Amino acid sequence: MKDKTRKLALLAILTVIAIILQALPIKLGYFQGALFLIPVIIASILAGSAAGGIVGFASSLVILFNGDAMFYFQYNALFTILTVVAKCTLAGVGAGYIYKVFKSKYTATALASISAPIINTGIFILASYVFFRPLIEGNYGKGFWTALVAMIGINFAIELAVCIILSPAIASIISFSSKQGT
Repeated sequence: MKDKTRKLALLAILTVIAIILQALPIKLGYFQGALFLIPVIIASILAGSAAGGIVGFASSLVILFNGDAMFYFQYNALFTILTVVAKCTLAGVGAGYIYKVFKSKYTATALASISAPIINTGIFILASYVFFRPLIEGNYGKGFWTALVAMIGINFAIELAVCIILSPAIASIISFSSKQGT
């Protein structure tokens, strides 16, 4: 029972942190990294894929309500909701499953930290192409795909680096402190 309570408390704290990180307009120049992925990854590592999915889902609601998806929402509300919910939720679920597969905690943590931004960005690019291509090409022309991929690529590289550096470190600290009973 104590372990379930601890996991539930961890899930609540990480959900709130993810919501705050998603709601804050944290930008590095033109690029806005998905810092919400850090608590999503940590939830996946410490509490399992379902916990990562829950934290990711909570973050997706912030994206939908704070206007970040408005460009896509005006074109097709249903596909916007599906895309945002899928990319955030599946980033957590995927990271959790990847963590579970590997026996080495170091390898598992590293691969889970790498997988979340790959899943998040991959689903976004795929959905942009499949569902929103007419919107993007209509507003920016066909040459915009090169610029979009370049912008997403730079944003993805920053996001990936932050997740690789911070997620394992924070997960290790939380895991160590919970073993110590503090």
